[in-house]
Amino acid sequence: MTLRFASAVTFKEHAHNGLATALWDGVFLYRLGTLLRGLCAFKEHAHNGLATALRDGVFLYRLGTLLRGLCALLIAAALQAQEAEADKLAPYYPTPESVVRRMLDLGELKASEKMFDLGSGDGRLVIAAARDFKADGTGVELDADLWKQSTDRIKKLKLEKTARVIQGDLLKQDYSSADLITVYLLPHSIDDQLTPILEKQLKKGARIVSHDFEFSKWKPVKTIDIDDDGEGRSHRIFLYRR
Repeated sequence: MTLRFASAVTFKEHAHNGLATALWDGVFLYRLGTLLRGLCAFKEHAHNGLATALRDGVFLYRLGTLLRGLCALLIAAALQAQEAEADKLAPYYPTPESVVRRMLDLGELKASEKMFDLGSGDGRLVIAAARDFKADGTGVELDADLWKQSTDRIKKLKLEKTARVIQGDLLKQDYSSADLITVYLLPHSIDDQLTPILEKQLKKGARIVSHDFEFSKWKPVKTIDIDDDGEGRSHRIFLYRR
């Protein structure tokens, strides 16, 4: 698994599992260790109390080294946990409703077009596509509870003709009919697993909108920053076109 540390803060904000916490704590401890080792050098050059400064400096240096080692252990444990749950391409964290609309607007979704939401969670993007944009929406969700929750909501809203959720692996579906794909997955899932599938299947002109994490092998047509989703969090969404 490859996870860029540049995305660690965003990942912390958008995940609830131990992997996010471990990575966040690991980066924090690494930075703290580096800071303490730097402080050691400063104390060694103090103008007075030289003996005490040197002793404290050695202690801080060792503490910094210990914290950096702890960082490595935390990250290794986090990556091992991720590998043990290989079927999960991203932890579940619902896209805020205000961002849902912006994603579909950015994707230029039109009535009767076919959209697929990969890892559809509670179905909010699929429902918005069918209800608000009069499009044909399909979600793909592996988790049985989320699949049932989204399917029940679609039935309650009487959107069965234009909205549905497939319970299954998003890496094993056919997206050749898609006009728009929406994605909220982790970078390694996008780059290593999803990109080759979409490159092979998508028709010319199909659009892809990704929430927070980019397709690093593709150049976005447009990028939008959302400073506040109404809950104090910022987001970035990317538009790609095949």
